[in-house]
Amino acid sequence: MRIQAARESKKGEDACAAICEGDDAPAAFAIFDGHSGKISAKECAEIIPRRILDSGTPFDPKVVVDTFWAVDEELGKKKIFDGATAQLLLVDKAADGGLDCMLAWCGDSSAVHADVA
Repeated sequence: MRIQAARESKKGEDACAAICEGDDAPAAFAIFDGHSGKISAKECAEIIPRRILDSGTPFDPKVVVDTFWAVDEELGKKKIFDGATAQLLLVDKAADGGLDCMLAWCGDSSAVHADVA
């Protein structure tokens, strides 16, 4: 299965991204809730999931945090001053055949972690 998508919400200030390039490839699913505009949410959806997937597996929490901060700095340099909260789910195959998942979020939007194993 190959899914690669980025779309805005009906309101126009939110953006999401899904990158799933195959059954054995790591995947990323993200929602960026725009604040005071849509530019940063759209930019984050285009940059953050791909950059973290490109960093390789296993997923490293420090890489995730550093990527969020780096993109924040890049947006500031581009004079993009609206903001976005983020929810990001990273998925990879585990050695035992199951899935390894990492859920990361920042801002005041909620994310729920449920153990469904």
